[in-house]
Amino acid sequence: MSLTAARTDRSRIHAPPLCAGAPLCPLAGRRPGTEADHVPPRAGGVFFEEGGRTMSMVSQWAEETFGEAAKALTEAVPACLARAHERARDGHQGVHTQTLEAYGHGLYAVQYEELATGLASIPGATSVRLQARNVMIVSGRLIYPIRYAKTDVPVTSARLRRATGLRAELIRRHGPEPLQGELDLGLEELRPRETSQDLDRLPPDAELVLVAYACSMSHGVIRAEWGTAELRAEDRYLIWHHHEPLPVPHRPPQPPPSRATT
Repeated sequence: MSLTAARTDRSRIHAPPLCAGAPLCPLAGRRPGTEADHVPPRAGGVFFEEGGRTMSMVSQWAEETFGEAAKALTEAVPACLARAHERARDGHQGVHTQTLEAYGHGLYAVQYEELATGLASIPGATSVRLQARNVMIVSGRLIYPIRYAKTDVPVTSARLRRATGLRAELIRRHGPEPLQGELDLGLEELRPRETSQDLDRLPPDAELVLVAYACSMSHGVIRAEWGTAELRAEDRYLIWHHHEPLPVPHRPPQPPPSRATT
């Protein structure tokens, strides 16, 4: 292959966004979400274009995590998020509100519905009911979506709105062990925590895989990544043990509705 041809081929390969995946805590002494937190991913996840479509190579992490279901999940999860966005956008356009509340609330609801529908046909997939939502378990991993941003910002900036509630407790119970153990100062009993009986429906050994994505009504799904993370209680940031990008279809942005104000 000539040097020119090699450069042409490489130009069609899209390396995944840089991410934090070092074995030691990458966030010690730094604020999450900064570019300094980014180091190259430890697994694959290379994307390339073919016939105008974004194709993906299944990463080593995905294969180790989901086994034979890895390829199907890598393709299905982004498609489910895209359909959820479309349904939420259509719902907003149907009610013609001046704000984007209809879109935001609609997206929160339909993200679970689309994942439940889209992953149901994968061999071994089961669903569990959490706070009136069907959440999918595949290969012993609970797949849980979180919309962390409305703009194209790194997933290391993801944080929960609250340090309590179902999401927070779900991460504490079924997420990875903390990279850095907390000092036992006898304050744990003073921290208020809301527990949900729904979590008792989960298999005790189910491991949590977060699907974190940035999405807006005008741009659709901007970026999506999946991986494992712990929750830092003091500022509600997600501390990623591993994360890597999912293939997101490139779509031209749509002009926002003229009546929307947020």
